[in-house]
Amino acid sequence: MLSILKAWTVAALYPLARALLGGRPRRFRANGVWMRIDVGNAPMSLLRAFGLYELRKTAEIERRLSTGDVFVDIGSSEGDFALIAARIVGPTGAVHAFEPEPGNVGIIRDNVALNRFDWITVHAVALSDRDGQADLFRSDVTGWHSLLGGLEHRDRDVVRVPVARLDSLALPRIDMVKIDVEGAEAAVLAGARESIARHRPVILLDTHPSLGADVAALRAFADALGYDVFDSDRHDSRLRPDGIPDEDADLVLVPRAVAPKGAAPKGAAPMGAAPMGAAS
Repeated sequence: MLSILKAWTVAALYPLARALLGGRPRRFRANGVWMRIDVGNAPMSLLRAFGLYELRKTAEIERRLSTGDVFVDIGSSEGDFALIAARIVGPTGAVHAFEPEPGNVGIIRDNVALNRFDWITVHAVALSDRDGQADLFRSDVTGWHSLLGGLEHRDRDVVRVPVARLDSLALPRIDMVKIDVEGAEAAVLAGARESIARHRPVILLDTHPSLGADVAALRAFADALGYDVFDSDRHDSRLRPDGIPDEDADLVLVPRAVAPKGAAPKGAAPMGAAPMGAAS
């Protein structure tokens, strides 16, 4: 409850923060990492700067990831969760951040260098169910860009970006996947089916039926690959007996039988970019 009150207070201060601090990225420390954030971009940017954005997702990452794990961040935006994961897994682990929007990619790379997390690999590509190119519909809000056209507030402009399947990368190990892709969740999972079936990672899934997400396809995927569906929670995830809901939700998909973690090598060539770190 205290965190909710803090978030409301910060959100109420947004107009003042935007007037005083907005217009360019500034350096903030939150959740144990440094980030460059333009707090004037949207109220959620100010919450990010205070470490109050998506607290449940942050808690799930901190609870479930361990040193040496491999984290895949699909729809990385400016890299908040990739950075948090990198802090946890350390240099014996690996983080793969997938983000197609050119401005966001530049910010992720700056944030990676700022923290000297050279075990993060930035992939300047959108993940989907095919390899090729697609239109990215951009928003004025940093985290709202989408591959789906005709959505409200995603009409600033359109850029052509590379798209690929996660399966095309053939990562040797995956322990956790985070997916936040503004309605394109089913396509991402279709292109990651072989990887998920092989590695059985925990999946943090933001579903957006309000933006056109194919709920039937998401349910079929979870059933076919043997995943239980939980509500994301700061303290303890709660099983959803009815599976993936019809409304927008932050979910945790957990494999019913998790194979022992292997010791496979974690390096893999990036898609669309070289590994980024402070040494650059």
